[in-house]
Amino acid sequence: MTDQSRKELEAYPEPVRWNYQQADGYLDLGMADEAHHVLDKIPEKFLGGIVYDEFLLRLAFVEEDWSAAARACERLLALVPENATFWIQYAYASRRSTGLEKAERILFEAQRRFPDESIIPYNLACYAVVRGDLKRALTGLKAIIHQPGILQMALEDDDLEPLWSELGE
Repeated sequence: MTDQSRKELEAYPEPVRWNYQQADGYLDLGMADEAHHVLDKIPEKFLGGIVYDEFLLRLAFVEEDWSAAARACERLLALVPENATFWIQYAYASRRSTGLEKAERILFEAQRRFPDESIIPYNLACYAVVRGDLKRALTGLKAIIHQPGILQMALEDDDLEPLWSELGE
């Protein structure tokens, strides 16, 4: 939950906060149907804004409904474009719902906005491998490989297997 959604949620009446917390707990357990049931109890006037869209995004990820996840990300980015995580999730969902090209466009925009966010070039390297551009992928990874955890993550990522021997050197 972002700071903005926490703030928004705090302004809600206690029963509405409880409903969101209960639904969130169901999602922690992977119980999407129960989360939907709780969401149905929330009054309509509290079904909007950052809290609601974050919840829908999380629900869409649990259900692997990538089109719904992408739509939730679009709404969230309209409200909080400064959140790098929503950009990354948008690319992830778009990759699965629309395709690689859109996901790459999203990540290139995210990289422009968040140049220090290492998971963005990491994901772009994964996409480059999928497209068969191993040189570009390796160049992108080498730029961030010194950052904590990146090398280990790359050496365990099946998408990057074609680069493992070069990364391990």
